[in-house]
Amino acid sequence: MERKDGLSSDVPLVEFINPNETNIITQSIPSQSRSHNPRDISSPISPSITLHDDDIFSRDRGDQQRNTMPSFLSRRVTTGSDDNEENYVEMTNISKRLSLTKKKHKQISFDHQDENYTQDPSLLNRMPSFKKFKRLSRMVTRASSRVVNLANVPLDQLPKEGGPSEEKERNSVLSETSLNDKSLETPLTIVKSKSVLEGRSLFIFGPNNPVRLFFYEVLSNPTIETFILFLICANIILLVIDAWDTVSPTNPRRTTWGSSFVDYGLLAIFILYTLEIIARIVVSGFIINPDNNDESFDTTLQANTKSSSVSSLNNQKGQILPGIKRSVYKTAFLRHSFNRIDLVAVICYWIDLVLTICGVSHVYVFKALSTLRSFRLLTVTSGGSTILQSLKISAPLLVNVLTFISFFFVIISIIGIQAFKGSFRRQCVWVDPSGSSNYTLSQQWCGGYIGQDGNHYPYISTTDHPLKPPIPKGYLCPVGQVCQEGDNPYNNMVSYDNIFSAMVLTFVLAATQNWTDLLYRTMDTDYGWSTLYYVLSLFILNFWLLNLFVAVIVAVFEKIREETSHSAFTTSKSAPVLLDDEGKWTLKDHKKIVTNRLGTIMKKLKYLFVFCIFIDLFIMGCRTFDTPPNTVLFIDRAELVFTLILAAEIILRFFSYYPKFWFFFHARSNTFDLFLVIVTCLIQIPLIKSSPAYPYLTIFQIARVYRIVIAVPRLKTVLMSVLGSVAGLANLVLFILMINFFAAISVVQLLRGSIPSSDNQSNSIIMTFSDIYNSFLAMYQLFSSSDWTTVLYNVFEYESVSGSVASSIIAALFISFYTGLSNFVLLNMFIAVVQENFAIAEEEKHKIQVESFRRNADPTVKKDVVIERWNIYRFFKEKPKALAVENIPSSLVLHTQKSRVKELLEDDGSKDKKKKMHHGIMEPADNFIMSIKRFFGYVDTDYGPIHESDLNRHSIHHTDYKEAAFDPFSDPVSDKQAEEFIDSYQERQALKADFIAAHPSYAASLWCISPHNSVRRICQLLVPSSYGKRIQGVSPSPTWSFLFSAFIYSCIIASVVLACITTPAYQKQYYEQYGVTRYTWFWLIDLVFAFIFTLEFIIKVIADGFLFTPNAYMLNVWNVLDLFVLSTIYVNIILVPTDTFGSARIIRAFKALRALRLINLSTSIKNTFYYILIAGAPRIFDASILSISLIIPFALYGINIFSGLLYNCNDNSNTINANTDCTGEFAQNILNWNVLIPRVWDNPYHYSFDDFKSALLILFESLSNEGWINIMFNVMAITGYNNQPQPNAAKWNAVYWLVFNLVGTVFVLTLFISVIILSFQSKSGVAYLTQEQVRWLNLEKLLRQIKPSKLPKVKPNNPFRAFCYDYAVEKRGTLYNIMTGFYVFHIILLMTEFFGAPTWWEMTRNIAFLLLISVYIIEVSMKLAGLGWKVFRSNPWNLYDLIVIIGTIVTTIPALTPSTTSDTTVQLQKLFLVLVTIKLFQKSDPLNQLFKNVIASVPPIFNLFAVWFIIFVIYAIMYMEIFGLTKYGQNGTQHVNFRNFDTTMLTLIRMSTGENWNSIMHDYTVTSPFCVQNSNYLLSDCGSAPWAYFLFISWNVLSMYIIFSMFVGVVGDSFSYFYQISGTYSSINREEIRKFKKAWGAIDVKRTGYIKSKDLSKFFGKLEGSFRVKIFDDEFLIPNLRKNSRVTHRLSEDLDFLHPKDDTFRVEDIDVKKLEKNLSRLDIRKTFQSRKTYNLIYQEALMTIERDAAGNEKGISFTNMLLLLAHYKLIDDEKCLEIHEYVKRQIKLKKVIDSVNRERVKSLLRTILWRKKFRAFKNLKSVKINDDDSVPRITVNDDPNARVPTLSIETMNISQQHMSITSPSEQLSARETLNIDTPEFSRQSDSFGVRTRSFDHSSGEFSLSSGEEFLLTNNNNVWSNIDANTEMDEQTADQVLTSLQSNYWHDTLQEMSQGNSSRNQ
Repeated sequence: MERKDGLSSDVPLVEFINPNETNIITQSIPSQSRSHNPRDISSPISPSITLHDDDIFSRDRGDQQRNTMPSFLSRRVTTGSDDNEENYVEMTNISKRLSLTKKKHKQISFDHQDENYTQDPSLLNRMPSFKKFKRLSRMVTRASSRVVNLANVPLDQLPKEGGPSEEKERNSVLSETSLNDKSLETPLTIVKSKSVLEGRSLFIFGPNNPVRLFFYEVLSNPTIETFILFLICANIILLVIDAWDTVSPTNPRRTTWGSSFVDYGLLAIFILYTLEIIARIVVSGFIINPDNNDESFDTTLQANTKSSSVSSLNNQKGQILPGIKRSVYKTAFLRHSFNRIDLVAVICYWIDLVLTICGVSHVYVFKALSTLRSFRLLTVTSGGSTILQSLKISAPLLVNVLTFISFFFVIISIIGIQAFKGSFRRQCVWVDPSGSSNYTLSQQWCGGYIGQDGNHYPYISTTDHPLKPPIPKGYLCPVGQVCQEGDNPYNNMVSYDNIFSAMVLTFVLAATQNWTDLLYRTMDTDYGWSTLYYVLSLFILNFWLLNLFVAVIVAVFEKIREETSHSAFTTSKSAPVLLDDEGKWTLKDHKKIVTNRLGTIMKKLKYLFVFCIFIDLFIMGCRTFDTPPNTVLFIDRAELVFTLILAAEIILRFFSYYPKFWFFFHARSNTFDLFLVIVTCLIQIPLIKSSPAYPYLTIFQIARVYRIVIAVPRLKTVLMSVLGSVAGLANLVLFILMINFFAAISVVQLLRGSIPSSDNQSNSIIMTFSDIYNSFLAMYQLFSSSDWTTVLYNVFEYESVSGSVASSIIAALFISFYTGLSNFVLLNMFIAVVQENFAIAEEEKHKIQVESFRRNADPTVKKDVVIERWNIYRFFKEKPKALAVENIPSSLVLHTQKSRVKELLEDDGSKDKKKKMHHGIMEPADNFIMSIKRFFGYVDTDYGPIHESDLNRHSIHHTDYKEAAFDPFSDPVSDKQAEEFIDSYQERQALKADFIAAHPSYAASLWCISPHNSVRRICQLLVPSSYGKRIQGVSPSPTWSFLFSAFIYSCIIASVVLACITTPAYQKQYYEQYGVTRYTWFWLIDLVFAFIFTLEFIIKVIADGFLFTPNAYMLNVWNVLDLFVLSTIYVNIILVPTDTFGSARIIRAFKALRALRLINLSTSIKNTFYYILIAGAPRIFDASILSISLIIPFALYGINIFSGLLYNCNDNSNTINANTDCTGEFAQNILNWNVLIPRVWDNPYHYSFDDFKSALLILFESLSNEGWINIMFNVMAITGYNNQPQPNAAKWNAVYWLVFNLVGTVFVLTLFISVIILSFQSKSGVAYLTQEQVRWLNLEKLLRQIKPSKLPKVKPNNPFRAFCYDYAVEKRGTLYNIMTGFYVFHIILLMTEFFGAPTWWEMTRNIAFLLLISVYIIEVSMKLAGLGWKVFRSNPWNLYDLIVIIGTIVTTIPALTPSTTSDTTVQLQKLFLVLVTIKLFQKSDPLNQLFKNVIASVPPIFNLFAVWFIIFVIYAIMYMEIFGLTKYGQNGTQHVNFRNFDTTMLTLIRMSTGENWNSIMHDYTVTSPFCVQNSNYLLSDCGSAPWAYFLFISWNVLSMYIIFSMFVGVVGDSFSYFYQISGTYSSINREEIRKFKKAWGAIDVKRTGYIKSKDLSKFFGKLEGSFRVKIFDDEFLIPNLRKNSRVTHRLSEDLDFLHPKDDTFRVEDIDVKKLEKNLSRLDIRKTFQSRKTYNLIYQEALMTIERDAAGNEKGISFTNMLLLLAHYKLIDDEKCLEIHEYVKRQIKLKKVIDSVNRERVKSLLRTILWRKKFRAFKNLKSVKINDDDSVPRITVNDDPNARVPTLSIETMNISQQHMSITSPSEQLSARETLNIDTPEFSRQSDSFGVRTRSFDHSSGEFSLSSGEEFLLTNNNNVWSNIDANTEMDEQTADQVLTSLQSNYWHDTLQEMSQGNSSRNQ
């Protein structure tokens, strides 16, 4: 029987409903009418439903796959049964799909086998080969599902190998054990469905459309994804084959279609691609998802149990939930990113095919785009899929940061256009006197020239200048040359002539590669101030903003790790490679392996064999290129001996496991060492050793170095921390290499054949994209960013010629995009993975904080530093005076040390325990670094760095840092702890005082000047204490101390300026001009400075002593530094007059140290210096040693394979083939002149692998990513010993450099950055904080930055002003968006400036700017009208608007008359027009927040820049003194030298970015005979190799690694709170802050920044959004309840009186039933909790009230209110607060709760009082009185002077005898007034929720019992003092409670209070 959809009616569908999901999983059930056949997979197994062996619910299979990955749709599969029936398998049921796939494999592979084999699959399962086949099949299926992903499944749900999921899969989640669980069984209901498809795709194909069903069946094939995967792989293989051969003039690129089989193969593949895409579009739709209709499903399936087998799969990691089935059917094709890429690739292929057939040449863009589908293979591994998903998660934040940085890119580019438009067109041209031909100096830019008459002339312009003619500037061409405009370099593509070119150059500047070429060109063409443009742009972009990418990636990946509990790079948890458990003697289950006695001996000899490896490697390092034969023989024999020794060692290690030898292989190091021994022994065979392959095989000998590294505990720890699980690092490396390879495939199609192998000057071009291998190397060069601009410029120059300008722009965009992606995202991922490995577990952080709190809460008295250091008095016996006992006063308290008392009270056990704790792992060794840190005066704990972080929370990234932050009792965690801290401090001070009393001369300065000496006191007034607080003497005078310090610092600055001016070049010029004199002016000034600094030294010594005093001068390390600097000044003063020209370099270098005193200018700068060079020294040292240990193996291997092979002849002509041909001279064209040059056979410039020193040096230089491309090119050109290198002769040698760059350069750089960040975080305390705690710190910083809005007190009444007010305040709406559009248009208009623009265009732009300025004026005027001047000026943005707009008006109007406008006016106009664009930050919330973060990070960035500047000055003076007269080298120019201060600073800035620093270093190693050597250093131009290596390498490490890493750390810390992605904090956006400000402004009408206590209730009532604190929801407020509960009137009721009335119970207009129904929705628990929170917030706000000096109430401040509400509404204190903060918070909360309870009791007592008066009043009403006298008079006192209105009831004529009073205490006077303070009472009732009926819980009534009568009878004195109209003060409340002590009321009130508290909880 056939159904309408073409399916058999006896093949119903079974739908498994997951109770927790709304989606349906459909599975086919074969017809029950079939016969049962064991071999038929469709045979039924029960009368109700059909399940077979391969079903996911089968009980017979233990190797069944779990549900890991859905594919596209349900699949129809031929089962292979006899009747060939078709079964349906839901695509989301991966287990079913895999089982059917394996079944098909079985049928294909084993149908010819014996029937027993096929009938017993368990036999096949036990076959090892079959198990491997099954595992391979599963891997391929999972890989195809990840790559092809027909189901359009999110990346995070793709199947992954290697993780816990695969382990569980191997154990079979759906194994027999798990499936036999009864709880997993779910009774299923069989239902029928018309179709498994949904909706109408393309609005044409319905769910039953035959075409759609056909494509559905095709895609449902279980092997379709695998087939498509193989198609993608085949596509890549064909592209590689096509690009394998190198394109050359003799082998041009194919341009005709069909000339190779590759074309036909690609055609077939893309036909299949096209059909696949068409099928997927027809099935799932194109753009719009298919609509769900009623035909899709007829029924719903019911599940009868709470859990099912399917739902149990949902919890498995690394799989797709069945719930995605719905998205499978309804997700259109273009809704997935990879699908869009596929569509672009297929369309571009067909376009390229048409263009190729039509003969259109050199349009390769479409060919390149057709390769994009290869990028799908990035997900072929689970690690790649994980990394891609992590990047996808971080994409939104990366886009925000990219947008923010792009804005600065645009602004900087616009400024570049305005300032340097047309500058690069100007070059010097040599004028041929004969006039035949002129010659353009292509590398000499200029701004003018010197005429024959000696006058300066401007450049010769080829365009008309509307302004004044140009003026001479920059470099002036010498006589005989002219400066003339021409074309821009690189085929007119590199310039600032338009926005595109300018943005490319800005990106070059940001990437810091070859940026100085642009700088030097601009300096030559324009003024010297152009340097500021480049330097400021460099610092802003590279050192500041671009580090945001690091912060984003690290923060997001850390968040991923926190939420997923696994790495963001892998899901596996493998152990580090070769790093087994300690001693390598344990198994994975941590059971000890029992070894024999030999094993014990081998463990003891472990370091002996490590030493043998060290000696072996040391001997290998002695090999050189020209090593004598005898030495070579010795080295070879030594290698053989050590190889045999290590072979014997491995044999002994093997026998140490006797008799259980198999345990030997449990340790991976044993297996690896055995492998190394076998290989190294084999390569010692003479036949192999004499072969050419032997040098390459020595890598196995060098690999032994790993044993040396892990033998050093510190290096092993760092290495394990860096490598982590290895899997993440390996996945990242593989991911990057795959991206590089796929990008190479694309770019080789785009640029192949466009770039020649050499340029016009016959210089070789390395990266030509001539084949796939060269393209791969080029893309890796872009990844490393080493000299990447050369590739960019070559593309600009040659692609625009061979192709077109458009194609060159496209290629340049691709290269720039890939460079940015690599450097700002991919490389930063290495930092993230290393940071991830360095990270401390969250649980461990809690333990560290608890331990630190425990130590800090019980501080111990340490030995005082003053007594222990430099104390000679400890060797003398004290002689105190004796005192008779009878003379001791009775009130005397004897003080002693707490530690001695504790020692007396403690038993031996506690002492031993304490001693053990102090000498255990918690106490580090007192090493040199720790001594230095303590010597620097910084508090350092005895227990590790965490205590220091607790005291050091105000690090360099805090602006309010004070030295008091180091005081251990400055921030106590409790009152008790504070007392202990203070006691400890006072005890230490008492100890000092006692010691001084016992040794009177100890406090005397220089043993002769007592503390009471008048001269000493005067000195103490001038200077602060050198160390600690003065015990005796006077404190420094604020005025005189400041003046003295200012004078000294002025002298320091002057002395530094003097050192910068009097350089050797200046001294040489001075002596040449004035002759040699002994006493020059600069020597005399140095003498004056020496006298001043000596006087300062004497004053400080007199004030506090020199060495043996409590506050001695030498106890301060900064004083020691000052003394050393003073001594160097004296050395220079003494040596210069006596030996004018003979002072050594080191003596001259001492002048630089005087700049160190600048560090004392600021405490923050001083602390920053400490963090950089002192605090992180241990970690930096470890990282340096580890880096060197990685370089050494590469250096040894480089010696073995490249030694002596880099020699070449400087003549590159084809006639030179060997060294014998390199003789004589050759002609070389220089500046269009042929010059004869002698041929030289030598190594390239200053680098080779001829010895270990040279190899180590060149590898270290390559670590900075400089120069390794050229070295790699030379290595690739090796042809053999004494042979002339040829390009690409040994191109596979490049693998050595690729591996070194990846392992060395990338790893070392990221290691340093990670170590510095970790050190920074450790010192700031962030490293030991949990993620929640860090988020709270960031949120706290954000909240503290927020300030209340300065709005007018009252909204203007004038309609226009009110409209202006709304615009200025709301900052939303249509008008606001229109203004944002104007600012965007303003930026676009600025971007339209270009070189050569016609005059009319410039005038049009000026007019447009005037119109925009008019709009801005209107906007500012509206703000002024709406806010008023007072409020307007309080906002900095408004003042900024006013200043910028006025400046723009003043400068733009004159620009309309170009003939009279000066250049200065034009430049100012351009500046103001650019400044207007900054307003766009205020219009966008993300940009505004980032901009605020930029401003907030200025102080720490400034501190870091200040320290860096001081280091700059120190090194600049050193460079000038040592290399100020050294001759120029190959890289030296007028811009690159150390002649004077400005060029030296510029060169240092260049080297800070690594820009060619190593080549400059080699220039300054020049020695005789290549320079003039003279004993007079002023006449010598030689350099110094030792000084060059020391200065350049130290500067490179300090600036490029340490300082740059500090910028990364500071920026990441300062901006981290912007990247909070927690759901709780995401609600604190700009809109929520505006709501809070609006509520605050409604209460704080006087704009004081404070809210009074009386206004708290009003304020809380106005809060909305995240800060809402109302008790009831809006619908339960009284007005809303009345509105929603009113009686509904019908018109018929009013007209028809016969209409029957309903039974509505009304009270006035309220429908009581409706009111009751509305109130029934009230959540009681939520209300109780809201009330409790409200009470706590209210009471804590009262406790936070501030008061002025006079004691008057100021109120609670804006910031304090924000922080208070954050504790209750935004964070969880337990998770977000540090332990000491949490303790303080709990103490405060306890006080708040006590206050709440106290107010509750006070309210109850007030209620009792009111009840008493009310009952008395009721008794008065019951008395019968006369008509006139019985009416009481009610008077309302509404006097405005009264505090509150009062209600008075007079009962003057009521007779007392008629009163029915039960107690004498209730008798009232004949006239009694009841004062009712309604507002006050209402406020207290609302705040604390007092209910009178809550007292008697059983009856719900509050009755006056005998106890109350007793209370009222016996406490008249207390109650008479209570005024019900006022708050009960504390004293009265205490009196009441005291009076209740004698009866049961006290306990009852407490019980009631506790009962209310428990109910609220």
